[in-house]
Amino acid sequence: DGLEPVSVYLERHQGNPDAADGNWARYLRMPTLTWFASELGLRVDFVNDLCAVLGAAIAVSAIAWPRNRGFFPFLGLYLLYLSLYATGQTFYSFQWDILLLEVGFLSTLRALAGSSPGRVPTTWLLRL
Repeated sequence: DGLEPVSVYLERHQGNPDAADGNWARYLRMPTLTWFASELGLRVDFVNDLCAVLGAAIAVSAIAWPRNRGFFPFLGLYLLYLSLYATGQTFYSFQWDILLLEVGFLSTLRALAGSSPGRVPTTWLLRL
């Protein structure tokens, strides 16, 4: 039972094919942006590759330009990694992947709170 192609994995987890579940209902059940590939007319594998490339681009821009260290870039990074994690199957089932998601979520909250380093509870949670 190794890794299977993402399209096969999504077909297996899409739920009842006869139900009128939209992609948003599927997204709430398994949070991955690849559910929207068919609406965009893209292949599922391409959407996963796009998530990885967009995540790298957002991360580099946050490193290079301090103005890009706000709430929305961190939220984008979190959602992109969550999307890859949801379809990663066995490859993403280790503790450090959960830790990356937790720290990503806390970083998003930290960026939303502003720039007072010692007073924000998420700063203390990130330090733990």
